Amino acid sequence: TKTVYLNANSTTTSSQAVTLAANKFTRTGYTFSKWAAGSASGTQYAAGASYNPNLAYNASTFGTTMYAIWTANTYTVEYYTYDGGTKLGTSSHTYGTAKALTTMSTLKGTAPNTSVTFYGWATSANGTSRSYTDGQSVTSLTSTANGTVKLYAIYRSAGVTITYKSGLNSTTRKTSDTYYYYNAATSVSIKTETPASITSWGALGWRDDTTAGAKEYSSATATSFSASKTLYGVYSRSYT
Repeated sequence: TKTVYLNANSTTTSSQAVTLAANKFTRTGYTFSKWAAGSASGTQYAAGASYNPNLAYNASTFGTTMYAIWTANTYTVEYYTYDGGTKLGTSSHTYGTAKALTTMSTLKGTAPNTSVTFYGWATSANGTSRSYTDGQSVTSLTSTANGTVKLYAIYRSAGVTITYKSGLNSTTRKTSDTYYYYNAATSVSIKTETPASITSWGALGWRDDTTAGAKEYSSATATSFSASKTLYGVYSRSYT
């Protein structure tokens, strides 16, 4: 608040006009608009305007309180493809007011390949860390008047897990962590396990079926997978 002090040195009504001071207050996310006399709902005056309080002097209620009137800042959200190469659209927002982000179906964005689907929004190009979900309600993404917030689409694959079956009668079973690949990628690199040992047999690697044959995947090797698989240990034995 800003107080205007007038002293008429009498009990008569003052008609002395004053120039309202420039605003020196700050409020995050808001821009000063005007001064309001007496209460926040009082008559409004611009900073620098001439104001005549027309008040009778009273020592106990000396002065007029001017209340700062604030306007919430507006900002723009811009939506981009995952790499920032194409702007898909914009939406307008007001600081302090909740509003849903524009959905991807409305923006009509398309995935970079058929293995990934829209996952949400990142705050940097080629990002994989989701900051906002599709259509999420957001409030106050920036406090800057007329500011711009840029969001970048994230596309993610279905979870990729590798199940390993090895040992005699596939009694040893392990399942990998769940992995994902993002945006324009079409696979994820996973280091394969080593098959369980079988007495008198040598472990060669892995196949993705139970038929006899040569290995299709090496052991303990970084391998690209585009979908979940079950791998079966491949063994050989030498006879003399």
